[in-house]
Amino acid sequence: MDRKLFWFEALKGGTMIGLVRSAFALLQQALIDGEKTKLASIVGIISFVALVLLVYAFCRKVASYANPAQGFSYGKGMSFVFAMMLFTGVITGLYSAIVNNFFMTDQIYDQINEMMVVYESMLPAEQVDTFYDSMVASMMNPITLILSNTFANLLVGGFVGIFVCSLTIRRPDIFADATVVEEKQEAQNESNE
Repeated sequence: MDRKLFWFEALKGGTMIGLVRSAFALLQQALIDGEKTKLASIVGIISFVALVLLVYAFCRKVASYANPAQGFSYGKGMSFVFAMMLFTGVITGLYSAIVNNFFMTDQIYDQINEMMVVYESMLPAEQVDTFYDSMVASMMNPITLILSNTFANLLVGGFVGIFVCSLTIRRPDIFADATVVEEKQEAQNESNE
């Protein structure tokens, strides 16, 4: 498979998944603020199911682009899932940074202050201010939020990919005609440009 096509599809899939997950997170936060926690839990489950279905759909699509003579291995599928999750992490990290810094600032500081009550009794007095500053940075700094969301999405994507990639692999076809495959790939590349 062409590397450009691989990364283009990973960008497209990761962006789509990131936007869907961000929309579900926004809905879930609105439900929590409205004290509808059971409904918020259901939205969280639906969000995870949507993630699995989207990963499956995009993996299946990329697997269809694979050269039949080479197939689409489990490893290629996992690398595609991880590539998608990188882009998903950036989108969800940007969402978190915007929400935390502009819309939920007071709630974030309230949560940090509640956690600090617990940690103040465990930490030496000279480390309390440093710990508070690091907690604020971890909840408000866009770079930290993007990196933490990317890491979290890589973990979730790896877990989901273990199962999804076992469904989307394609065994190499030893009887595939290489010229027909190359012509098909050239036509797909031209249609994508």
